[in-house]
Amino acid sequence: MIHARSAFAAVLALLPMGCAPLVKPRLVASDRAAIMASITMHRTGFLNPTYIFDRILYARLDRKGNPDPNRLLVADVSSKHYVYLLDIPPGSYVPVGAGYAFMGARYWTRFHADEIAPWKIKVAPGEIGFLGGNRLQPIGEVEIGKMLGHLLRRLAVLFPPWRRAVIRFEAAPLDPDRSAEAEIRAMRETITALAGTPWASIAERRLRQLGNPPRPLFTGWLFRRPVIPVKSRYFSYDDLLGWGHPYRVRGGLEWRSPRDRARIAVRYIADGSGGQPLGDYLRDLAAAGSPEDAHFAAKTLLLGQDAYRVRYTTYAYPRQLLLGAKTRVFITKAVVVPKKGGYYVLHLRALKRYFPESERLFDRFIRHLDLAVPRKESPR
Repeated sequence: MIHARSAFAAVLALLPMGCAPLVKPRLVASDRAAIMASITMHRTGFLNPTYIFDRILYARLDRKGNPDPNRLLVADVSSKHYVYLLDIPPGSYVPVGAGYAFMGARYWTRFHADEIAPWKIKVAPGEIGFLGGNRLQPIGEVEIGKMLGHLLRRLAVLFPPWRRAVIRFEAAPLDPDRSAEAEIRAMRETITALAGTPWASIAERRLRQLGNPPRPLFTGWLFRRPVIPVKSRYFSYDDLLGWGHPYRVRGGLEWRSPRDRARIAVRYIADGSGGQPLGDYLRDLAAAGSPEDAHFAAKTLLLGQDAYRVRYTTYAYPRQLLLGAKTRVFITKAVVVPKKGGYYVLHLRALKRYFPESERLFDRFIRHLDLAVPRKESPR
């Protein structure tokens, strides 16, 4: 056990009893850090309730890597099932206890020293450390005496001196979920919960580092069901454009909007297939367009992968200077995704007037692509 019984009890005595509402922090210095975690516990009993913890007690680690009982911090900013410890000095921390409110009482559990080793976390300046989604298993749940004792202590709030009970219990941690998918869900919730604070921007940055994958798509109103991707030889896609069936082009497919105001193409260029090498293609792509364009291939991320983005303008002049003939202006946006053995080109070309609307469709469409490198066909 952590040798901090007196410190732990003192912290519990100072904590308010009610559920902790989300209180958005003020400004935060760039040299501060944060930690977020989720802890739930499933109790057996009537309706098998699941409890969501809204307080987590952290200890900062000393130079030897042990929890310092004199440096305890309480995370009490919560939103849904996430609890935040905000605006803390960078360093190493570990949770040593957690609590939740139920029926007028505050329940607390303290973690054993041999249980918290996997929960240690180190946070850097300007970083939100993700401690994962954690589950606890209550110990001694079926002891009738303890259950009746807890009930009586909760009812004590109805009598003088009307003090709410703090009930301690034992629980063992189960395997935490610290997958990339769990962190993506957590960062999305943080962006919403802490909107208007610097922590939301930090969560957005972390989400971009994780690839910022699209949210799952569903169709239907009453009976919602997931959208099933359409598989082609070169990639899979969700039919989000509403432009009808695509046309086959070399290395992929092309979609054309009504009245041909915009075209979107996805093509795979394999090494040795007659296409340009990646470096040459990027150089020619950046040089395309008109003098007013940037002529630069900017690095970006798409589906968690490195990519390059180029945008340029072209003009289509009438062949003859006829009365009423107009010059048409097109804007092209291309995203190039390098792959082992080749690269993908995601291409949008639209009339300038319709480009903003087409770009929104394009950005949403390419975020739901599955760019799997095509298998080479075996010779017959």
